[in-house]
Formats: sequence, structure tokens, C-alpha cells
Amino acid sequence: MPGPSIRVEIVDETGAAGEVPGGIESWIRTALAAANVPDRPLDVAVVLVDQAAMQALNRDFRGKDKPTNVLSFPGGEVAGLPDGEPMAYGDVVICPAVLAVEAREQDKKLEDHWAHLCIHGALHLAGYDHVDPAEAAAMEALETELLEGVGVPNPYEVQ
Repeated sequence: MPGPSIRVEIVDETGAAGEVPGGIESWIRTALAAANVPDRPLDVAVVLVDQAAMQALNRDFRGKDKPTNVLSFPGGEVAGLPDGEPMAYGDVVICPAVLAVEAREQDKKLEDHWAHLCIHGALHLAGYDHVDPAEAAAMEALETELLEGVGVPNPYEVQ
């Protein structure tokens, strides 16, 4: 049985469009197709921000005053939304500058790191988390499986 229709919009607030891989929409859809998401059309925004904007979001929403690689902001059901109307499922916010530094420092292919963070962020929209060790293990296992399916090595193994 096919899953819901998922529309992914990429909002580039950095001007980095030339540095953004083309797989973002596919990676988001891959993650959500494997997750328990509502069976209705879903809208997801992937927002690319600079380090200052990411630091402000991380500070304001997580209490951590530093830029990070990815943050997710789930949407949700809206009372009275007619059947068949897309639900604003949430936003995945990515900082390409932080992502690029991490890829270099971790000796990972840049596109592989993009794939990992897109899948990671989309799974957060679907309710996955990594605060509790058992939940972290489940999330990492699913990420690893999904990444393997798109040709990306396990990001949690030390190379």
C-alpha cells in the first residue's frame, strides 16, 4: 500500500543553492515513508539557514547558544482541515555551513552527510528522538537502514 503524498519545499535563506545536493526531497520522502506518518498529503519545508540564524534557533528553542547542523519543528493536525488537504507536517532546518565543516572534520562525503541529516531531521518530524538510550538506538538503526538503502555508509561507525 503506498504511503501519503509528500510535498517537499526547499527554502534557501543562505543563497547556497549551487552547493545544495539534489537528493534532499528524495531523502526526506525516504525517511517519512518508513515512519508512522498520517495517511494524508503532507507538506514539509526544508529551510537552509546561515550559522547566525541557526544559533538563534538553537538558543531560543533548545537553550544551546551555538549553531548546530539540523533542527526539526513538527507541525501537526489542524482542526477542520478537510480530508485530502495537505497537512503542514513540519520544517527541517539545516545549516549548510555547519554541515560542511562536520563532513570535513568527520572525513565523510559531503553528500552522504546531507543525506544523513535530511533523514535524521525528517525522522524527528515523525516523532523519533535520541534523548533516551533505547529511543536513540531505534532511531540510529532506522537511519542506518534507510541510508544503506540510498547507498550511504553507516554514519555512526568510526571510519
